[in-house]
Amino acid sequence: MIVVLTDQQRWDTTDVYANRAGATSEFGRPAHEGGLVQHAITPDPVCAPARPSLRTGLYPTATGVFRNGLPLPRDVPSLAEVFDAAGHATG
Repeated sequence: MIVVLTDQQRWDTTDVYANRAGATSEFGRPAHEGGLVQHAITPDPVCAPARPSLRTGLYPTATGVFRNGLPLPRDVPSLAEVFDAAGHATG
């Protein structure tokens, strides 16, 4: 499984949704081949709190990263740690 998280990515900035600039052809390949996510909602409108939420499955207030400038505490389990514990190779 590959998880790709982009920052400040609007729906209309990819070739999947009518952007013809050609800058996202590789990014859009999985979508063209059947892996398109039709609906997505950010857990937070601010970038720093949103990223750990996507990595942990927790709300920003539960991760401790509720505003920019705060690091994710080392004791908060992430998606990679859950995969690793289940025996998957992670990087």
